[in-house]
Amino acid sequence: MDYVDLIKFIKLDKSLQDRAVIVGGGSYGGMLAAWLRMKYPQWFQGALASSAPILFFEGYVDPEAYDNIATQDYAKADPECPVMIKNGFEMLAGLKNIPDSYDQIAKIFNLCKVPTSSVEIDALINTLNGSFGTMAMVDYPYPTDFIEPLPGWPINYSCAQAKLAKEQYVGQPLEDLYPINAAG
Repeated sequence: MDYVDLIKFIKLDKSLQDRAVIVGGGSYGGMLAAWLRMKYPQWFQGALASSAPILFFEGYVDPEAYDNIATQDYAKADPECPVMIKNGFEMLAGLKNIPDSYDQIAKIFNLCKVPTSSVEIDALINTLNGSFGTMAMVDYPYPTDFIEPLPGWPINYSCAQAKLAKEQYVGQPLEDLYPINAAG
């Protein structure tokens, strides 16, 4: 309602009652723009909502939809890529309650310090998951650096790095972790 009050004030204060108000935004801002237009059409005559998942709520969309689409992108780059990523995540999750593995995990992922708890391993898993999701979101054919520096087609690059790591570290202890480290 704050935006409605602001628009009312500006229109009255500046004698703009006959002017249309168009709102816009991307992602969450796009959701807000779309909802303003839907809820207050008398105040907002248009909305541009870019990348706005306005119906991405439980019961409307499969909660795994984004991950499924991202997995398809990785599979297009290399059919083995999603398998390597999944195996790495499963191994890492399986090791989170084995403190004796933490030194090796720290070495493989070049961590600043050795994890001390399963909570820290979960944080690593979440960070890696975010990295893979970000690459799917910004899988452009040219380099970008607005989120993190990424090469053009980062999924292709990521999968190629995972494949090289898998070949290089085959037979090593915790070998399934190397591809997700190289890719993520």
